[in-house]
Amino acid sequence: MKPFIPALIWGTIITWVSVMPKQSFPKIELDLMSPDKLAHALVYMILVVALYWGLSKSGNLNRKTIILSICIGSFYGILMEVAQYLFFPGRYFEFLDIIANIIGSIASLLFLYFFK
Repeated sequence: MKPFIPALIWGTIITWVSVMPKQSFPKIELDLMSPDKLAHALVYMILVVALYWGLSKSGNLNRKTIILSICIGSFYGILMEVAQYLFFPGRYFEFLDIIANIIGSIASLLFLYFFK
């Protein structure tokens, strides 16, 4: 469990930021390269890298667990968007946020490939 503490802390931060009330009205952004979407991708890339680190430290690192960590990051990104829509007034569901979260989760592979 100890190797996964960074991923758990980061996941908690994601949850906290995702459920905080927003102060502005939703903007419809059709640009996947907007600062907001890049931030989403970066946040979920960090989450998957933290999961990868935990897997490597716990000795459970293989292709299947790497794919699982990407799936967990992607699913968590989808879950946060749906939860925002269903349970938190002032928060909005954005399909492009989900796409950015998934891209960030997958991009973690490139990051790990180049920096490992």
